Amino acid sequence: MVATGRMSLVEITVLEGEHEDQVLRLAGALEHASEHPIAKAISTAALERFGTLPTVTNFQNTSGLGVQGVVDDKAVVVGRATLLADWGIHVDHTPAQGRTDVFVAWDGK
Repeated sequence: MVATGRMSLVEITVLEGEHEDQVLRLAGALEHASEHPIAKAISTAALERFGTLPTVTNFQNTSGLGVQGVVDDKAVVVGRATLLADWGIHVDHTPAQGRTDVFVAWDGK
């Protein structure tokens, strides 16, 4: 996941019925408010694709786990599977070696 000395977004995987653009747009907006290098990689990819990102309200950082806030009237969480579990969303996933997986959920799904 490291390219030319900086973090970069490698892949976006979405659940059936969801669209990659919406996942990246919501995650990018929320991560844009964060200072974390992985967050910057996500927000940079979103800015490159969309040009601008929606406003975030009620931003909260949970150290070491991820971020949450409201984007386009949706309660959004971006981070580790542990943080999503706190929202009642359980992820059954084994990360690929050498990558850091970040999960995105909104409105309880």
